[in-house]
Amino acid sequence: MKYQDVRFPSFIIPYGSSIVQMNDDPLVKPGIVVDEIAFVDELCLDHVEEMSENEELVRFMALCSLRNRDFDIPSAKMRLSKYLAWRKNAFGSLSDQKLSDCKVTQSQVVASLLYICPTRLPDGSALVYVRMKNHNPKEYETSQTIRYWHFIFLSAIKMDPNLARTGLTIVNNFAGATLENADLGVARGIVSAVSKCMPVRIRGINLVNPPWVFRFIIPIMKSLFSAKLGQRINVIVNLEDLTTVSNIPVTALPTELGGELVIEHPDILLSRLLELQFFV
Repeated sequence: MKYQDVRFPSFIIPYGSSIVQMNDDPLVKPGIVVDEIAFVDELCLDHVEEMSENEELVRFMALCSLRNRDFDIPSAKMRLSKYLAWRKNAFGSLSDQKLSDCKVTQSQVVASLLYICPTRLPDGSALVYVRMKNHNPKEYETSQTIRYWHFIFLSAIKMDPNLARTGLTIVNNFAGATLENADLGVARGIVSAVSKCMPVRIRGINLVNPPWVFRFIIPIMKSLFSAKLGQRINVIVNLEDLTTVSNIPVTALPTELGGELVIEHPDILLSRLLELQFFV
């Protein structure tokens, strides 16, 4: 599944025509006209070596960086450069991460730690559902779990590039989790990648019913984030607060949290991604 083969719903700004009018996007000021292809070309001029290694990836991430930074060219250039440098450092190259070639990532998909819900929230973000109890630091190295998080996040952006601007809302269900499921190394790695490098916004982080022992760790977790993002971390004790405080509709919440969304079986999800020959 190549980047240019992605089909966008009608409300998503397509990447292909040279001039894009963004009047229909409620998150962008009306009347803004941008030449996306020209801006992508400009960003890629600074990455000749990277383009020779993986042109499709660089151009796609340039597009996402532009949207993530609201077409502020200097800011988008910095975000793209940071992402490419982070990816090369984390994975050794800019080669495509093919799900079919990575048995570890396949097994993590089946373990179902993360799930990107298909419906969009009122602010346009996608809900990332985390089952903390399904994280096993003893089975997977920190680097492998960071690679898995990156694959899931970038898969979501690849299927819906508008998420580079509208962002992700994380809901972490702590039901059944113990300290054995915690790995601050993964938390630090994800924070570093997402907040400083990946072209995606985190709209909010909702920690649902964390055991008391985890509540001593939460201040440490907050210290890993910027002050702005730290303010978006909510501890949810009553499930009703997910709808009343965090403004997440019941239709977008998994049934495990009292919502109406039935999560796709992980074996079916893996089969579908493999059938699509998915890579990021």
